[in-house]
Amino acid sequence: MNLLQKRMQKIKESLRQRNTDLAASLLISTVSSDDMFSYWSGCCQGSERVPKILKYIKHIQFDQETPTAMINFKKGELCIGVDFFIKHMDGPEDLLFILTHERDHLILRKLFPDVLTPDYPGHLFNFGEDVYINAISRRFVPSTLPERFYKEPMELLLTGMHSKIDWDIFKVDRGTGTNNLIKEAHGALYQQNYTLLNAIREYGVKGHHSWGYQSWMQLLFEWHLQNKKRSRQQANKKESDNPKTKDPDEGAENADGIETRDQEPEKEPVTDDETGSMDAEAETTDDENKEGQGGAEHTGNNKDTEDQDVDEELSGNETEED
Repeated sequence: MNLLQKRMQKIKESLRQRNTDLAASLLISTVSSDDMFSYWSGCCQGSERVPKILKYIKHIQFDQETPTAMINFKKGELCIGVDFFIKHMDGPEDLLFILTHERDHLILRKLFPDVLTPDYPGHLFNFGEDVYINAISRRFVPSTLPERFYKEPMELLLTGMHSKIDWDIFKVDRGTGTNNLIKEAHGALYQQNYTLLNAIREYGVKGHHSWGYQSWMQLLFEWHLQNKKRSRQQANKKESDNPKTKDPDEGAENADGIETRDQEPEKEPVTDDETGSMDAEAETTDDENKEGQGGAEHTGNNKDTEDQDVDEELSGNETEED
């Protein structure tokens, strides 16, 4: 067991003992260690630098109620679920994946603020963005966390398990009857993740076109509209057979089969002041109720330079544009 693995085990031991303050302090020291810097630099041949992310994290805490991990880069708050960390965080690659995943939410919404239109369902937007980020953020950091975490048929699109996905569920052929564009796009997003695909034994994954963030999100919206139309047609047929049937529009909005939480999905563009989450579903946090829970502080760069630093990172981020 290498030094980083030993650090991860110490964090888990502290969490099992319910010492969340110590666990958070150990996590900060792990993320900011020379060993972690060297590990990440080695993974990505120097194209990613840990300090670029660490300067936005001023507070780290563990929370029993958080299902996965949530971060607000604007406020510098990172919250990780205790059970999630113990059960699913196996090594430094998983920790780096969480950090890059949440960072990429911020970057994409900075670069493409108009992608989330008022008619784009919030639950679908978060799902589609998570699919895209899970692919591009693991080109250099081959974490298998999504493959270990997501198991349901509707969740598999969030993983690199290309051959296990039911492509009859996720299908857009634009009338050709043959080419499934979602399948091609998913393959294109993952085909460069050589180390990851080898680790999860997915061979020969290919895509015939380059799919950037905007085109991918538009394709998912097209899939949603297709499902919505089909749902209405089925409801209309049922209503014609039985006049007492409910309104044909009822339930059509969430005809995709992607579960949502109790709150209303976001319908307006999400700003960088909001919380990002690894979950495919929309999540919100209450900043006030986190006071007093296990946490540790990390001092970042001077706040006056943060906006400039974000712009520098955005300009250097690898996103595939149309």
